[in-house]
Amino acid sequence: MIRKIYAFITIVFFSTVSLAYNTAEDTTPFGYKQGAYGPKPKSLTSTIFSGLYTNGLNQNFPQGINRITDIWRFGFALGYQIDESFGVESHLSYTPTINNNFDTYTYDAALSGTYDFPLMERFYLYATLGPSVLHFRTPNINNFTRFALQYSLGAKFFLFKNMNLRADIRAMTTFDSANTAFSPSLGLQYYFQSKRRRLDRDGDGIRDMIDQCPDEP
Repeated sequence: MIRKIYAFITIVFFSTVSLAYNTAEDTTPFGYKQGAYGPKPKSLTSTIFSGLYTNGLNQNFPQGINRITDIWRFGFALGYQIDESFGVESHLSYTPTINNNFDTYTYDAALSGTYDFPLMERFYLYATLGPSVLHFRTPNINNFTRFALQYSLGAKFFLFKNMNLRADIRAMTTFDSANTAFSPSLGLQYYFQSKRRRLDRDGDGIRDMIDQCPDEP
């Protein structure tokens, strides 16, 4: 059921991206042809991601269990890019796994600050840090929740002006027993710019269609 929901979110994500631009003003749905690559200030962001999850709470894989197929993590994130460097992001993810021969489901949510650091025109490094909640559920056995600190380091490569492929390694450290889970992942992130910013990229008050220098104020 959860995988069907994740597939639905994926379809909605790409459908929204294809419709989230003004065809009369934008060159492509993925950013201006003459615009810059990189994070877009004052824009909403959406990200879908998937990766592996290694539970820090003494996860014990029994013999015969595949350590790859049974530790996948799926997630979706929404955020706001404040300027070229700083932003905020919240995410929700789900991991169906196995612990001591029992099916175990792990959910994690976080609200993080983000920082982007440019290395090249299309290539950025980034880091996140913020509080988190982790919920563990083993049907008919137990359910418990832990507060945690989530932090990650990663890299972004901009495929288009408004879309990047990002890879990161994330750590989740619980406060009560100092356990740390790790999750490497890959994701696609899209920046939704407002209509006003699409009509006037450089913010000088002159619409792009009549501005002789639309990228320079």
